[in-house]
Amino acid sequence: MAGSVLRLGLVDEFRIFVHPLVLGAGKPFFLQLDASIRTRLLEPGRSPRGSFTCATKSRSLTGNP
Repeated sequence: MAGSVLRLGLVDEFRIFVHPLVLGAGKPFFLQLDASIRTRLLEPGRSPRGSFTCATKSRSLTGNP
């Protein structure tokens, strides 16, 4: 479902939370995408417990190259 919504251009901002943990191979966030998503970093951050936060905005929807 996430891939379909992204392809239609309905997402203008992502907020991704990364919790460092080593488990092995890892999985991609969005399996159904045919092309890359160009984003601009808005707010990088770090929690007191070591996780990272990234707020990004889609460049294609904001008119930025």
